[in-house]
Amino acid sequence: MEGMKKLIIILPILLLLLGSTFIEQTTCLKSKLVGEWKIVSTMHYTESTNIDSFINSVNDSTKTRATWTFNEDGTEIYVVGKHTSKATYTIDEKKCELIINGKHSYSKKKIIPIIYLDDKYLFLKIHNPHYDSTYFLIR
Repeated sequence: MEGMKKLIIILPILLLLLGSTFIEQTTCLKSKLVGEWKIVSTMHYTESTNIDSFINSVNDSTKTRATWTFNEDGTEIYVVGKHTSKATYTIDEKKCELIINGKHSYSKKKIIPIIYLDDKYLFLKIHNPHYDSTYFLIR
């Protein structure tokens, strides 16, 4: 009975710690961001989804919705169909945030949390007026 009480106390803490590792990004280096990315999918943002499920859903995507290029000099180009917008960006490597400064369809400055970034995948949390979305990008 004593062991069961300990398990009841420890199990929720363990699950909380394990759950956070699935969505927590630990390395947000500008060098990993630089280059051309293809937006292949979006979905309503949820904190409970793990990175493996994101990667599986992206690997099943075949259509490119838009491209987003981040240049080494801090400029970025976002292309959807025939529409192109350009701005500058910085990356807060400690907070794991992408900061866009410019004239997109939103305000002058937009802070975008990076959910996950590696050499092949980039997952972003984009705030919209009515809900947050997860953007799935691949190289």
